Amino acid sequence: MKKVVPFISRLEQDRWSNLSALVERAKRLSLEGFEAVDWNSSTWLIQAGRLTKSPGKRPGPAEINFCFHPSVGGSPLTGSWDDAVKALMCLRFHRNSQMMSNQRNFISAVAFVAHNAGDTDLFQLNIEILERACDAINDQYAESTAYNLHKAVMEFADLCDANRLCNVSLKYKYSKFKRPTKVNGREQRRLEDAEYEQTVADKMVSPEVLKALGALYQEVPENHKYRLYIVMLTFLAFLGRRFSELALLPLQEVGSFANGERFVRIFPGKASRGDGADVMDRVPLPTEAEWVIEDCLAEFRVLSEAARATAIEMRRANGPDLRFLDKYPTDYVFYKEDFLALGFPNLVGTNGWIRKQGLTVPYPDKLTSQGIRPANPSHGTNRSAFVDYCKSLFDSTYVQPLKVDRQGKPYFPEDMMILRHMGTSSGAYTPCIALPVTHAMLHRFIKHDMYELVKQYHSADALARFTTHQFRHTLNTLLDEGGLSDLMQTKWFNRSNPRDTKVYQHTSPHKKALMYREKIKLGEVGGPIAQTYESLPVERQEAFLIARVKAVHDLGPGMCTRVFAQSPCPKGVQCQSKCDEYSWLKDSESARDEVMRMYKVQVVHYETAQQKYASKRKGESGQWLKIIEEKIGVLEQQLADFQVDIQALKAEALAHAI
Repeated sequence: MKKVVPFISRLEQDRWSNLSALVERAKRLSLEGFEAVDWNSSTWLIQAGRLTKSPGKRPGPAEINFCFHPSVGGSPLTGSWDDAVKALMCLRFHRNSQMMSNQRNFISAVAFVAHNAGDTDLFQLNIEILERACDAINDQYAESTAYNLHKAVMEFADLCDANRLCNVSLKYKYSKFKRPTKVNGREQRRLEDAEYEQTVADKMVSPEVLKALGALYQEVPENHKYRLYIVMLTFLAFLGRRFSELALLPLQEVGSFANGERFVRIFPGKASRGDGADVMDRVPLPTEAEWVIEDCLAEFRVLSEAARATAIEMRRANGPDLRFLDKYPTDYVFYKEDFLALGFPNLVGTNGWIRKQGLTVPYPDKLTSQGIRPANPSHGTNRSAFVDYCKSLFDSTYVQPLKVDRQGKPYFPEDMMILRHMGTSSGAYTPCIALPVTHAMLHRFIKHDMYELVKQYHSADALARFTTHQFRHTLNTLLDEGGLSDLMQTKWFNRSNPRDTKVYQHTSPHKKALMYREKIKLGEVGGPIAQTYESLPVERQEAFLIARVKAVHDLGPGMCTRVFAQSPCPKGVQCQSKCDEYSWLKDSESARDEVMRMYKVQVVHYETAQQKYASKRKGESGQWLKIIEEKIGVLEQQLADFQVDIQALKAEALAHAI
């Protein structure tokens, strides 16, 4: 968590004074989109700015509600809690420009704290209240959402400390705070159980879902209205990138590296909208899936062709694309049938937009399709009212750049690979507005429409629920099981922290042990266990592996096969000191770099110990020398397996030590 600093420069002993100063500073801020906000209202309507451009949401006004959770009534916050959360929300947004989801999480977290405080005001906040609030969050939310809210509670406590809003210093961290992980519990089954051969996790896509998606990709015709969503899901399943990276995929042809490998260009990272320069990255395609991904890109181009023409016209006219009206005379009367034929909802019906604006005229003499005069006359409207409706759908942000690369080149909607016409609540698609596909659109298809397609084209069985993010978990796990190093996985999925990659690996500890046994059999492992295995008679090798390799722990430079559930490690952190449980993968690139670093450190330590041992004040240098010699011996074995020039590496280490 980032370091928290005070929002106000002068802090008083009087907590009321500090809160008042905080509120006054927040009210003086000129935040884009906050011009019409009423401070005393429990609902703020944000008209413009970053908060109206949340990923997966159509740009437009957004609400912020300063209320309790619906489970406890949903009433507005009051008193010092209300002023504090509004001031802190404004000030933290002014400082860091977080997205709307982050702001709402922060407000929800403070509301939980306020509810658990009861009649206690902000100034009497203590750790007990914060603990109760975090426990209540656990009861209301799933593990991942609760994790984010716990972070928000701790941030709120830090802000209270920094701005001296409470009578005591909180320095709070939730006692049960931990990053969500899916860890298999201990099971009373043998490691050789056939079920351990399968990898199953809640965050991975099930094989049934992948089979259903494959059937839809092959069977659903190209002119089907949901074909675009099916192709998008197929692309995500094979490439494993974030949805935002696919939604803003630049218009392109598949490229080739010098070695013949194929790649696509993307804007890596999470969703953002033209706020600054974005680097464009080249992502290699999995060799076995190249043809599928290339076919997906070809389909994207065709399926988005009409929407792309609309987007070009929108930017030229700085308004909706009205070319579809050219074939109608200026005095043409539009009825319900005309709107439906054009792909619009019934705009002249009882609940239609044009009807509600009072821009329709009843036509009693108009007959129905059966030649009958209806009891309630049909309503019609003119071209001008139709144009007004189209203009009401348009927003200036629709023709602004979505991305700007490092060379300053802007990428507008028509420069993206995937576009579609705007959908309405009635299910119709308006041909006058074209936009990139949002996550909400794709999520709605998965949740509401995909099941009917599966019944029609594949099977009548129920389709398991899934999300697009599960494709990343699935592909990450498969790459891990296939032997791709953690370093390469981190780079492939564009993560900044290698520890995050571990969260996406769902191979069970049992299966990892079985996989490690196979690597030992293939001669891909170095260390005492592999050496002993190779020296045994063939008829005893399998029994040896079953007895010795029951667990595997990744230490970074190597692997440990000790079962810690049975007994603690007697060597502690002395893994390289000739430990029988220590071994390593001979082709591990990430371990290779770490072993080289450790070897250079130990060589310098050894030189230092020798110099001290030769002096008059020997101390415990003799014991030190022995330990370092053991470590250097093991590290040199690893370096030999990694095919590293040991003498050159040793000379480099000693040269830096002088």
